[in-house]
Order: sequence, then structure tokens, then C-alpha cells
Amino acid sequence: MNKLKQILQERNLSYAALAEMLKTTQQTIQLWEKGKTEIPSAVLKDLAIILNCSIDDIMGVSQKRRSGYPGSFFASSDMNIIYHFGGVNFKLQGLQEELDYPIDKQSAKSVYWHLQEPKDEPVHQFPWMDIETMNNYVLFVNLKALKICYLYTDAKEESPIFYHPEIYRVLTNWDILDDPNSTIEDIARTFDISDTLAKTVQSIEKELQTESDNCESWEQFNYLKIYWLDGTQTFHYLDEQLYSNLESLRDIAGDPSIYPEINKGTIFIQEYDEGGSTTFLNLEQIALIEVPAIKFWQIACASEPEFINFRDISPYLPLKE
Repeated sequence: MNKLKQILQERNLSYAALAEMLKTTQQTIQLWEKGKTEIPSAVLKDLAIILNCSIDDIMGVSQKRRSGYPGSFFASSDMNIIYHFGGVNFKLQGLQEELDYPIDKQSAKSVYWHLQEPKDEPVHQFPWMDIETMNNYVLFVNLKALKICYLYTDAKEESPIFYHPEIYRVLTNWDILDDPNSTIEDIARTFDISDTLAKTVQSIEKELQTESDNCESWEQFNYLKIYWLDGTQTFHYLDEQLYSNLESLRDIAGDPSIYPEINKGTIFIQEYDEGGSTTFLNLEQIALIEVPAIKFWQIACASEPEFINFRDISPYLPLKE
């Protein structure tokens, strides 16, 4: 049984208001919440954004929420889907720019755990921190390169813009739209979303493409970005082999005691290509790695299917069928 009725009550949202946003009838909504008719996939994605939750929440799959989401309603054609929570700012050796990310409470706790006070007993010795952001990144931070970390709540100041995970799911696969002149109807049909959501995503995609100097915006959702200590940046396509290296790095950063030999020698991330060559990336020369979270968890669940059942790990896990 889905939890649509419970969520509507928690949001103090009436059938009439929701029906107007979804361009449907109150009777249809009542049939959905009673389980007498199935909620269409496109409607589920709209509901998740309207109700500021995940599809898992609506379908009763998730027992607890990992993150808050952008609060928004389809009350008008011009959707405001920006929601500020809190953020973390990094000043890193070799980088002139400061890197700022929106994060949830779980990631904030992780920052506190990794960045110890002098009086604390050492928790670990491996000098890397991994956290997940609310704008679709899994971050790996070289603590030896970290000069200042500034952690703040939205009560202090506004964090960077971020969007609902369902927006990022569409943008990750945006390259399947070969025609740049695709209509709203084409987008809605391709991604099985409503015309309203398709219009919103198209607007965001164009904005992101402008911000990224007109390079293909979908690339930032499929390529990881490395900030090197010398101030340069490189991009690397996230495939199964590179994911495997990053997942090992995530495991070690989370609990280095399971790899007691890890502090011996220099560690490299290995990048392979289909032609048979291997590139070794020296972790000691890297300040920070930005990994697209949707892509990361897509590969994770394809490689290790049991991940799909741990719904509180990340809001970016693939949808559970």
C-alpha cells in the first residue's frame, strides 16, 4: 500500500489543490491512494517533486529519508524548485577558487567525524574524506590538501542551488536526446515524465549548458572531475572500472581499519580504456574529486545489486521496481 494519503496529510495538502497541480481529478487521486488504480510513472515523478519527497516515500519503500529535497509545487508554469538547506565550503591547496556544496545532515555529521579536534582520539589515519552533496555529487576530499572547511546551515546563509533527484535522473541521460531542437512532447515521451516537468528540465538543462561554456551539460553528470594540487582540472568518464576504484576509496575513507596496510606507499586510481591502456592517477597529487552521484549509484547497483535494497544510503539510488 502506498503512503500517498499519509504524505498529503503531513503536507496539509487537499485533494483539490493536488488535482489542480496534476491536471487530474480528486476521484483519480483517491483511487491512487487506495491502491485501486496504479499511479502512472510520469505522475509519480511529479508527485515526488510536488510533495517534496522521493518516489520511495510515496510507494512506502523507504523507512526513513536520507535528505530533504527542494520544496516546490506545480502551481504555475514558472516553477521555483530552489530550496536552501545548508552547505560546506572548501579552501584547498593549489586552488584559487573555493568549492561550495549543499549538503544534508548526514553529510554534515561525516564532516565532523573526519575533521577531528586536537583533543580527540584519532579516529583513523587515512587522509581522505568522502561525503555526498545535495547537488548530485559524491565528493572525495584530500584532507592533507584541505586548508579550511567552512560548514554552515541555511539559517546562517544560503547554500548553492540544487534540484530534486528526479531532475538529476533525467539530466544524467540527457544525451539520448540527439536532436537539440527536441520539443517538450519529445522530452516527456523519452523520459516518461509530464509535459510540465519536461519543460522545467529543459529550462535547467539550457541554463547548465550556458554556465558550462556551452559544453554538453549531460557530461557533468557522467564524467568525474579531478581538481589537482597544481590548480589544473581533468575529466574522466565514469565507467565500471573507475567506479570500482572509487568504491574502494569510499570504503577505506569510511573505515580504514579494514585495510591496515593502506597507509604504506602511494595509492593510485586506475583508469582503463577499451583500447587496452591504463592511466594511473596519483591520489597524493589530487585535492578533490567530484563524482556524479546518479551515475555512481547506477553503476554501483549494476555491479552489486544488493545496494538497491539499502534505500537510506543515498537519495540518488536507482528507482526500485
